[in-house]
Amino acid sequence: MNPAHSDLDKHIKEHLRLQGEGIPVIVRTRIDQTLANLPGKPDRRRGRNRARSIIASCLAGCIVLTASAFVMKDSTFAESVKPYIHSVFSWMGDKGLSRELETETPEELPVLAEKTSSGYTLRIHEARFDGLRLSFSYSLAKQDGSVPKQTFITPAFQLDPSIKKMAPGTLKSDSSSLWGEDRVGIVNYFFDSPLPDQFPLNISVPKLAISTPDAAGQTTMAGDWSFAIDIRKSGTVAVQSYGKEYTRERENIRFGVVRSRLSPVASEWNFHWEIPAAIMKKYGPSLDSRTRYGIKYKVTASDSDLSVITSISSSRAKDRSLPMDQQTSQEDIRLFTDPLPDGARNVKIVPILMVFPQPDTDETYQEKPLDSFAVEIPVP
Repeated sequence: MNPAHSDLDKHIKEHLRLQGEGIPVIVRTRIDQTLANLPGKPDRRRGRNRARSIIASCLAGCIVLTASAFVMKDSTFAESVKPYIHSVFSWMGDKGLSRELETETPEELPVLAEKTSSGYTLRIHEARFDGLRLSFSYSLAKQDGSVPKQTFITPAFQLDPSIKKMAPGTLKSDSSSLWGEDRVGIVNYFFDSPLPDQFPLNISVPKLAISTPDAAGQTTMAGDWSFAIDIRKSGTVAVQSYGKEYTRERENIRFGVVRSRLSPVASEWNFHWEIPAAIMKKYGPSLDSRTRYGIKYKVTASDSDLSVITSISSSRAKDRSLPMDQQTSQEDIRLFTDPLPDGARNVKIVPILMVFPQPDTDETYQEKPLDSFAVEIPVP
């Protein structure tokens, strides 16, 4: 392999790849402790996965939401919470999943599966699948009492390999919320390929990740909380592709919307960036090493901004036969948001530059909309 090509590959992977950066435990703890003291307010927390992508000094990555865990007291709490939480989907405010429940009024929180191991009981409460997104809600109860608020427990949900084989580009997100001293959570799987209308969902959970405010105190607990539930498809997915008229160009940098996939419980948006190596070389040396850059996306439909659920990106070099300084790097993004509001016919997508200065500087966080790359698209 040409060493110059290898160097470009390394540069692209360093600056355009998806990177996950968890929220420091001590920060999560302080947030939880502060919000837990507010009267009448359930404490909600979503973790985040971050995807970073540097395009000179003006383009970079993508921050995505992900997550964490949940803890419940045993059956005493489960009984007392029934009059208040009939659906974790609805209580956590997920617009897509809540919409599916608008005509349903369950009398109590259901239990689809339950498994006890190593002193903890994992319960699966609800499940929805519409071809694009599969979601289930869960809880985790400690058998000998509640877990202190400053301790975070994350079940290691692992999707059955047979499903990954059918949809190799499957993307997962996991979110959670506090209810007093206890937590409830939702796991999502987003599929890039069709799955059967009905199939058994087999999930293995071989361990729990346990974190405390002391970063050195992060440990794992082995066990077996594996479960299987029957999944039946409900809903359809509308797919639309977009041509070159939905691509914007500036300084030979191109950004375009490639495809949308829309379902009753989620929306998927596919974007494509092209960045010449000459542009990266021009701006790269001027980047302040004390500052981090990122790109997020504002998706607006019917005057409403859609909340981002999660995202993933991949990058590669184009025209490898050319000299390195004449090549172009490419990045593809899959962004998942809330479903479209009823009646929406057009969607506007605006990339936003995020600037994260280091904590010991006088600068502040900034967001700069890249309006010259904004794209408005029709939807089915």
